[in-house]
Amino acid sequence: MQIKEGIYKAYFSGWRGSTCAFFTIKGGQIRGLDWGGVQYTGTFSFTDNNEIVGASFRIVRETAPSNISQDLLAEFSLPDHFLDGEIHMLLTPIGDVGVSFEFYHEC
Repeated sequence: MQIKEGIYKAYFSGWRGSTCAFFTIKGGQIRGLDWGGVQYTGTFSFTDNNEIVGASFRIVRETAPSNISQDLLAEFSLPDHFLDGEIHMLLTPIGDVGVSFEFYHEC
């Protein structure tokens, strides 16, 4: 899947609850903010076909306002096709977390 840079809506769901977030994906950087005020930052690489590989993001810990957010794994690795609109499972110390990304707006 070729990358379309812009703003994506993301939905996270796990046994401790769920949240929505917005992520900007541009120039090899992933930056996000969820409903609870938690910020995310990350990186990825491109293949020759302009596909994302090696994507990961982490929580900016100082922004995590609750114990639930503090318990999240600091860094999440994403599957290479995480922008396909499907639900993908992330393994964390607190259990599996489902995440899906949906294109929202070009930037």
